[in-house]
Amino acid sequence: MAAWADYVYIADAGRQAILRYDRRREVFSVYYRMSITAATRIIVTAGEYIYITDPQQSRVLYLDRNARLLREITDFNLKQPVAVTEDDSRGRILVADAFYNQILAFNKLGRLIQTLHPVDATGAPIAGLTDMVVSRGKIYLLDSLLRQIIVTDLDGHYLQTIGQKYLQQPVAMRIDETGRIIVADAFDNSLLFFTEDGLHKISAKSESVMTMQLAGMDLHENWLYLVDVAAARIQIMKLLFPAMLTKEQKK
Repeated sequence: MAAWADYVYIADAGRQAILRYDRRREVFSVYYRMSITAATRIIVTAGEYIYITDPQQSRVLYLDRNARLLREITDFNLKQPVAVTEDDSRGRILVADAFYNQILAFNKLGRLIQTLHPVDATGAPIAGLTDMVVSRGKIYLLDSLLRQIIVTDLDGHYLQTIGQKYLQQPVAMRIDETGRIIVADAFDNSLLFFTEDGLHKISAKSESVMTMQLAGMDLHENWLYLVDVAAARIQIMKLLFPAMLTKEQKK
């Protein structure tokens, strides 16, 4: 699922369609019909353009807000896309491929220009690529099999590993405006927060979250959207920020 402005886009396997929920009017509608799997992912960009991963067809769809298909991103090296994001600093579209555990970089016209092969601290390749975020000149890669976050530069060179001692069954990752890394963990249905330097700050295990079966997450304008597959619902929570200490309080 993905959220943007007044709309929430949901990949519904039961209806085999992408649904759009208008929060202002409180109305659901079918946005786009396609084959939906557990690995289908959606991102919405500025101007309300939508990327949808289609692992069954080994492609990424690019549509406008009116569900017009503008581009179909495919390549021989793209087998199982599980995440997609834009790298605005270089004008690229990055697609995470779980089959080869690699990152494919396309230009805005959908042409492959580079393939990145990220590795962990030991030099071993990522084993279970699940999610990807680009933030502040870095690529954050969620590895659900090795239960860690691999951070690379924009060329895919290893920088650091985060969360190795804390993650159990990570399913989604987002980064807020302060640089905090938020991971949804389906093992105990908790939200884990890490700082940019990899320090574990807090695990949110409120009753409303722990009774869910987390399967996905999105973040938009400081609102967290959590996918609860057990109850077939989206739960929305306000993301709070820690208060800044004054000089007197720090003393």
